[in-house]
Amino acid sequence: MKKIALFLLVVIITSCSRKHQVTFNPSFGNELKTDFISSSIIKSDMDCRYPIKLALLDSIFVVQDLGGDKLIQLYDLSGNYLSCLVKQGDAPNEIPNLTSTFSVENNKIVVYSTPKIAEYDPFKYLNAEKDFCFSHKVSDKLFSLPVHCVRKFNDSYFLEGFTDQMRFALFDKDSSLYVYKEYPQIIANASSEKIAQVMSYASKIAFSPDKRYWIQGSYIGGTLEIFQWENNEIASIKQIFIYPPVFEDMEAMVSWGNDTTIGVDDMYATSNYIYIVLNGTQGANLKSASPVDPFSNKIMVLDWQGNLVRKIETDCMIMALTVDPTDQFCHVVSFEAENGYALRKISL
Repeated sequence: MKKIALFLLVVIITSCSRKHQVTFNPSFGNELKTDFISSSIIKSDMDCRYPIKLALLDSIFVVQDLGGDKLIQLYDLSGNYLSCLVKQGDAPNEIPNLTSTFSVENNKIVVYSTPKIAEYDPFKYLNAEKDFCFSHKVSDKLFSLPVHCVRKFNDSYFLEGFTDQMRFALFDKDSSLYVYKEYPQIIANASSEKIAQVMSYASKIAFSPDKRYWIQGSYIGGTLEIFQWENNEIASIKQIFIYPPVFEDMEAMVSWGNDTTIGVDDMYATSNYIYIVLNGTQGANLKSASPVDPFSNKIMVLDWQGNLVRKIETDCMIMALTVDPTDQFCHVVSFEAENGYALRKISL
């Protein structure tokens, strides 16, 4: 009986191991032909330091920038700098610490800085109206959670976590909380806590306009996962494993290193498709004095079922992108070692 019990235990352990086994495919999508599309330059030598997010709101571009106190900047349709919408600081309407990217809700720029969510109306700001910013404190119940970012989610709040105790959460106006903890086993024999650190490090997230779906993409390695919110539950509906997550382990945190394959630089979603800038370069290249192609010139296009429907290659390295709702064209902020950053348009 002991031998039978031991045998059954081995079978169970083996089955669980097989269930969670992940296979990475660095050649993902190679079988699909690539569409080569040239970009047109709208404005070269943009006045920003390290752009990480781009949005187009009617007649203005919004750029989130790193490396200075002008956190979120406004540009006209010709790419000319207009003003700084969100500045780092402690004065009224300023943000002391911005740790995540902005989101767009009803033509307003929404940011989270603990413990508040702030909404900025760029059009009122440019018209010098005093009520261009509205902020409110989030519920005290959220402070006990490992929250990286809080976003508006229809009539609720969407929480992004960074530990194995909370990956995502939905917090509604009635203070009901739904927590999602699951991560794919992307690292053999690693703890769920370590996997959470790797998956959440500088990860990107993009929502469908109706908020029914979203996708998260990792920066360390290349893991993509699509989720659905339905019947008050979060469900993972597609996982794509491209680059294995090689990382530097600093116990309480992780980072990328020389041997890391850099994953997602940016993502944007429409009702029909997800547009992903997957880097693919090695960490050692980014650390070199003169990096060669530190960013990607390729865009992967997925549908919301996770099918790769198109591959686009263009003539510039992309740092951030935004796509029009009809999927006819996109705008990007590109990087050039000699000329800095440029605003470009790509017809799709």
